Amino acid sequence: MQARVRLQRTSGIQVIELPPGFEVPGTEAVIRRDGHRLIVEPVERPSLRDVLAGLEPLAFELPERDEGLLSTDQKKC
Repeated sequence: MQARVRLQRTSGIQVIELPPGFEVPGTEAVIRRDGHRLIVEPVERPSLRDVLAGLEPLAFELPERDEGLLSTDQKKC
């Protein structure tokens, strides 16, 4: 896929407007130069497992919410 884009200058930086189909997912990207080419790649989001592994344990205990409920092996008539 190829498209022609406009280059603009805003507040001293150069801006490239990406046409539909060239959007980069997320809110951050890494840009690098390879000769005359610019390569833009999305920053990979951490996996849910990595996010959860980085969380601190809760400093309090949650109340027991199952009290008074039927167990899964009891049948309601």
